[in-house]
Amino acid sequence: MDGRAAGHPAPGQNGILFLPLPGTGRLEPAFGVRAFGLSPRQAAVLEEVGRIFAAALGPSLWVDTLSSPAGGLAIRGPRHAFSRLVDSLSKWEHMGEVASALADTLDRSARRPALMVRGRDLLEKSPCLLMGVLNVTPDSFSDGGRFLAPEAAVAHALRLAEEGADLLDLGAESSRPGSDTVPIEEELRRLLPPLRELRRVLPDLPISADTTKAAVAEAALDAGADLINDVSAGRSDEAMIPLCAQRRAPIVLMHSRGLPKTMQEAPFYQDAAAEVAFELFERVRTAEAAGLSAGTLVVDPGFGFAKRPEDNLALVAELEGLRALGYPILLGASRKSTIGVLTGAGPEDRLPGTLALHTAAFLHGANILRVHDVKEHRQALACAAAMMGKRSEEPAALGREGR
Repeated sequence: MDGRAAGHPAPGQNGILFLPLPGTGRLEPAFGVRAFGLSPRQAAVLEEVGRIFAAALGPSLWVDTLSSPAGGLAIRGPRHAFSRLVDSLSKWEHMGEVASALADTLDRSARRPALMVRGRDLLEKSPCLLMGVLNVTPDSFSDGGRFLAPEAAVAHALRLAEEGADLLDLGAESSRPGSDTVPIEEELRRLLPPLRELRRVLPDLPISADTTKAAVAEAALDAGADLINDVSAGRSDEAMIPLCAQRRAPIVLMHSRGLPKTMQEAPFYQDAAAEVAFELFERVRTAEAAGLSAGTLVVDPGFGFAKRPEDNLALVAELEGLRALGYPILLGASRKSTIGVLTGAGPEDRLPGTLALHTAAFLHGANILRVHDVKEHRQALACAAAMMGKRSEEPAALGREGR
């Protein structure tokens, strides 16, 4: 079934959003956005104001039409010119909403990403964190059944930590395409024994519980988990976001459509980057209304979740657009089927493709990468960081030999 037929709006049906353009970093003096959700009148006024600015200030700010199939308007120029543009737009009739949306993007996109765990900002000294994957499931697409026994799970976690994982993501329910929901009791039976042992042997390593159920999340937090990774962004269980707000536990809000059982039957997007941002922003607003804020929210575009291969590639290429939401960006492409579609490789042979996609994601603004192969990612990101001048304040933050 078409995703939009199931009630998912196209850009423009859920308010106005400005997405930062690729190549316009948080601290760069030059900035650029593309606009979605404008009415024809608002678009015409925005173009007219752009012409007025060009006439008065010279070519310091441009408003032009995008040539992509999705269309839309692009605005490019120095950040100080954007502030003046917001002031000017607010004085035009019917443009208050546009000015407010643009001002919100300017504010959110300039924020420094933060992830607070036990009073420490994990992103303060590292440009990108590595989240090691630990599935205690019998049916995950890549490593199902390998770490189902608690002792095997703990041994693998110790190996990931030794290779330099910044945090672990412990999941007891597969979310692969076609998978069924696991009862709460079974998920807890799989999750809690290795979690408690991991908390004992790795007391300082942050641990994420990968679950969509508030009851499981609460038990995991009680057992020592530090944050929650919800592939439904709180849609599956309306108690999830209030729970995290009440516990001040960070939560990853991941984009998807439908349930894992059926999400890959016929996904469709006209503009994946814009639609994913629109739908994630709605979840962000819900979380903010519940009391979550900087340091407790992470967004994930959901690579491989209700997406076609071309949608996944577009999300990586335009990942910087998610800076409009104002929170750290997590991406997980590790060993996923898009790599198999592109190369013909099976899950165990997809490391080269994974490194290519994750390196691109890092260069396009990813703050956290969810990975199966930590050691190899350390090396790849160390080289990418050196090439792009993204050295952290702590020289050993990327490329360390272990813990």
